[in-house]
Amino acid sequence: MKTGLVIKPVILAGGSGGRLWPLSRLDIPKQFVKLHGRKSLFQNTVVRASALAVMSRPIVVTSSDYIWLVRAQLSELEADFEIIAEPSAKNTAPAVTLAAMCSEDADCMLILPSDHHFDDEEESIEILRQGCGHAKATKQFITFGVQPTHPHSGYGYICTKADESNSSTKAVSAFIEKPDTETAAKLIEDKGVFWNSGIFAFRVGWFLQELKRLEPSVAKFCELSLSNQEQLEVPVIHPSKSYFQQCPEVSIDKGVMEKTGNICVLAMATGWSDLGSWESLWERASKDADHNSSSVNVLTSSVKNSLILGRDEKLTVVVGLENLVVVDSADALLISSKDSEASAREAVELVKSARPDFLKHKLEVQRPWGNYRVLASGSGYQTKILTINCEAQISLQKHRYREEKWVVLSGEAHVRLDDEELLLGVGEGVQIPAGAIHMVRNEGNEPLEILEAQFGSYLGEDDIERISDIYGRV
Repeated sequence: MKTGLVIKPVILAGGSGGRLWPLSRLDIPKQFVKLHGRKSLFQNTVVRASALAVMSRPIVVTSSDYIWLVRAQLSELEADFEIIAEPSAKNTAPAVTLAAMCSEDADCMLILPSDHHFDDEEESIEILRQGCGHAKATKQFITFGVQPTHPHSGYGYICTKADESNSSTKAVSAFIEKPDTETAAKLIEDKGVFWNSGIFAFRVGWFLQELKRLEPSVAKFCELSLSNQEQLEVPVIHPSKSYFQQCPEVSIDKGVMEKTGNICVLAMATGWSDLGSWESLWERASKDADHNSSSVNVLTSSVKNSLILGRDEKLTVVVGLENLVVVDSADALLISSKDSEASAREAVELVKSARPDFLKHKLEVQRPWGNYRVLASGSGYQTKILTINCEAQISLQKHRYREEKWVVLSGEAHVRLDDEELLLGVGEGVQIPAGAIHMVRNEGNEPLEILEAQFGSYLGEDDIERISDIYGRV
């Protein structure tokens, strides 16, 4: 039996891409992009959660679309986490409920969004641990507030009640959702107002009790989805899609925290950001004497206060500009004002209306087995290079509308074509008719590269019917 304080970190790793377009896309949201250094924001959160876990196995709740990303990035850190795959996006209340129902009532659950950055990790971990201790000792929800440094229209705000005591926690009087800049400026004049970090701590049993009172439908359909969960190949919890889709779409803030009347805020003095804008990314990046942050192979002259992310294989030159964002990717170039978060949103909306395909994925698309890169496309044809990692394989699949021709560029390809098994070396190829069941695996010690030519009336990625898949995407 567990005794003492049991901390159960839960990482929420759903969400959509696009906020830092073109670096992030719908199929690889910003938390999985390695923006600074060698780790992604998700991986930094994993390290944080691992340091906080006490007598428990942490949980990641993610979309079924991101299972392979989560597993790959956990594997890089050799981290042991339980994974719950949401079959559809229903906001944070159902996600937290799934995790709570897979935990013990006495556990202290700590909800950690996967896209946060802390300037001082050690200090933030200590404050989070302190909040868990308070939640364990009381029948209270703890939310972690950040002392505002400037009026920010992209964050929610927490107002607290006047309190003459020296308690480290303060009772919450109101939540205010993303006010305009003028309202935010008035709010932060009050020292009892905080940014809402979206981090919460509570006893599991108390949360489930309040949830059933405040959001009974969420509790009902989450419980049904877990008791009727899908049995798939990958060791991941897959709640029933049919029951989970009946779950209301509601945030943990609006569904529980704003209604419970029994919630306190614990202030975090440490620097914090959700890196949701180019300006916040620039603020936390290393800069030169002119306050520019840039990647390799970038030259600047008479440039100030700018963020310039070029590409290793291309020289980027910027002259005579200030407060600028330049982000170059393989298939898109963004040039925008740095100081306006609205400019980044406007860019995303512009792409969404005119070229929505550029919001979904990049020319080089990551997959659980490796990646593919589009070389050329036109009416009725498309060519790609597939790079298949060692001991990896694509799903057993077929296509309705297209035929394919594979040619091995490097490595050895173990190919299944209907009932036939083929071993192809460099320069050898195979024709795959529409409707043929096929797959390829790499059993070698080096990546396998294949030139793929597609021909047909429709070449979209959704023309894939998977028969089986070791990565759980069936």
